[in-house]
Amino acid sequence: LPFFMVPRFLEFVDEIPKTANQKSQRYLLRERRGGVQHDREALGIGTRRP
Repeated sequence: LPFFMVPRFLEFVDEIPKTANQKSQRYLLRERRGGVQHDREALGIGTRRP
């Protein structure tokens, strides 16, 4: 995968909120996170590019 397509973090949830039409409500998932932005460099997670 190209560098920009590799997910930074995975968050496991018990259930994905859905609408009446069974579409996922992504904005609710973003709100649960509280808008936290993760910085790889600050967390000491290195990246490797060929």
